[in-house]
Amino acid sequence: MKSLNYFFVESLICVLILTGPGLKPSRGQGAVPDSLHKQISVNLRLFKSSPKNPEILLHIGNLYLQIEKSDSALFWFNRALALTDTIPKLFNAAGKAYFKKGKHKIIPLELLLKAMKKDNYSKAIQFFQKAIALQPAFPDARYNLGRAFLARKKSGDLERARRTFIQLEINQPEYKDTGFQIGLTLMAMGEPKPAIRQFDDYYKNHPRDARPLIQIANSFMDLGETKKASHYFLTGVVHLRDRKTLHNLFLQIKGIATKSEIRRYEALPLKKRGLFFRRFWGRRDPTPTTETNERFTEHYRRVRYAKSHFPSVTPPYYDDRGKIYVKYGAPDMRYISTMTAANIRENESWSYENLKKGLDFDFVERGATFQLVSDLRSAAPPGSDFVTQLAIARSLYAERAPELGGLYVRLAYDVDDLTLMDFVAEKENAAHEAPPSIYNFNYRARPLPFQISFAQFRGKNHTTRIEIYYGINLNNLTFVPYFHQNFISTLKYSFVWQDTNYIELQRKNEQLKYFEKDTLQLRKREKIDLYPFYLKPGHYNFAFRVENPEGKKLGIFKDPVTIRDFSGDSLLLSDIELANSIQFSNLPGPFRKNDVSVQPHPSQKYSAHKPLYIYYEIYNLKKSPAGKTHYETTYTVSTQSAQHSFPKKMIRSIRSLFGRRKQSSISSSYKRWGETRQEAEYLSFDLTRLPLGKTRIRVLVKDLISGQVRQTSVSVDLF
Repeated sequence: MKSLNYFFVESLICVLILTGPGLKPSRGQGAVPDSLHKQISVNLRLFKSSPKNPEILLHIGNLYLQIEKSDSALFWFNRALALTDTIPKLFNAAGKAYFKKGKHKIIPLELLLKAMKKDNYSKAIQFFQKAIALQPAFPDARYNLGRAFLARKKSGDLERARRTFIQLEINQPEYKDTGFQIGLTLMAMGEPKPAIRQFDDYYKNHPRDARPLIQIANSFMDLGETKKASHYFLTGVVHLRDRKTLHNLFLQIKGIATKSEIRRYEALPLKKRGLFFRRFWGRRDPTPTTETNERFTEHYRRVRYAKSHFPSVTPPYYDDRGKIYVKYGAPDMRYISTMTAANIRENESWSYENLKKGLDFDFVERGATFQLVSDLRSAAPPGSDFVTQLAIARSLYAERAPELGGLYVRLAYDVDDLTLMDFVAEKENAAHEAPPSIYNFNYRARPLPFQISFAQFRGKNHTTRIEIYYGINLNNLTFVPYFHQNFISTLKYSFVWQDTNYIELQRKNEQLKYFEKDTLQLRKREKIDLYPFYLKPGHYNFAFRVENPEGKKLGIFKDPVTIRDFSGDSLLLSDIELANSIQFSNLPGPFRKNDVSVQPHPSQKYSAHKPLYIYYEIYNLKKSPAGKTHYETTYTVSTQSAQHSFPKKMIRSIRSLFGRRKQSSISSSYKRWGETRQEAEYLSFDLTRLPLGKTRIRVLVKDLISGQVRQTSVSVDLF
């Protein structure tokens, strides 16, 4: 009776594999390269002349194995095994074919096969063990045996894998990536700290293999050390060249990438794909001045959760529920159906109504994993007619309508072709209009207002001097009691320059403390300062962070910046620096330029009731035969978009009737002689005659000796 039951189960498995829809294990679908195609043709001709030569059969099978045709490879290996059972490499090759076939897509079937030792990994183990029995000193068979134990993960398999790899490393030091495989085994055994040490040792001996750095990052994620995880991942991924690892990493971010990012990645050569990940996460880093990339760590937290709670046997190793979770995080509401009618597939619905109205997702079970479906008719038993499908769908919608509301209420009472089409269309529109992913970083701080601006000038040694101007109203700081009836507050600054790969190039950190007896005196005080940086021309990413710890206040600015090139011999103008004041000064200080002190105005907003100062520099003026420079400068200040409230518009209209309408622009021009090829220019404007709103200041310089003309401009918002 027992043998009959065993025979029945095996027969059932065969029927499922051969006839079940979508139940066949995946096979490689890549086209056969021309060189391998020729080799296969040549060896097939040899086979016709020597059909009982196991070496030829083995070679043909190995060629099919190279192109991921595992089943075809096994056909030839089995023919060879029917002729002989004394060739160790033949058993090893057959084991590799079963190993590549991997797990079955249907999880319950895979579990049943594994229990009976009929799964592909168990078959691979048996073949590797036979190869080792024939040739104990067969390193490749031992290496493959360890990987098969690691992949199968039955009780005791991980310890068997560890022992196998360690023994191989003792007998054959540096064989393939045995040390790396030991690290993977330790991770699978839940030992992240020993795994980190193992990966670190392996990387020291194989610095060109960046995979250990990725795995060290994963181990630190297991330990909750997100700062170290960010560091190792973003350092290692730049140098990653392993095609399989890159492919798996891309599958994990594909769901949150934009369409243009996906196209860009797929067009990149292998050696540049690692840099893509560095840039991808750099653009999304909410705190670019810190070592931790919170968006990166949150994403991989979600990936780990998805793998654990919504598993799948195929990459990215989580089902469609996991893909939605990785994109949007936990749903506002998750409804798991409780209907237990015969043959109705398990199903559930997720709602993200707080994110986007109509952003709902329905999932139906397919072989122990859940697939995203357009509507719940898919939960009907296979072979159901249309009327039955509609009836089941109506029951399922009615079941969840009280909990989920929204679109589901409409379908709870009336389901037909048209209502379903409308329902699916609304869901698809909501999904299309929703962002690729959602992540709201909690800064755990109140906003700290600040102003920031830039101006670029010629630097030294073929560099550009970019000045960062910033201002903070000290009244926004929180002061706490200090000794002797004083109060104290702190400002922490960070300036960071990164290249286009988000690799840090320059950093400036500073901390300032303010002591006051009367905090009311701070209302009129503002901290205004500048920091100069010297950079080569090119494209950069800049980040600024200011923090007031006493008040738990934080301000962050980040932006790509293009550094201008001031080299060459043609006429050039610097940027225009807006200033609160410009005064002659011989005293050293951060604001001094040439013979003047220029106090920057870091905001683009400016009061029309006080003079506006500007400073800029002219480079490469041509000298006359007498050694003089001669140039003409024209200034134009024009209103781009005046802003008026309704009463002001009425007053303006009345004034215009009497000829008192304000000017939309003012301009002036002058000529000047000089002694040097570089000149510093500065002046002030009276803007009281201009209307309020967006205003552009344009400077045009003409070299009257060379005839060259250049212009530069800056915009301000007059109030």
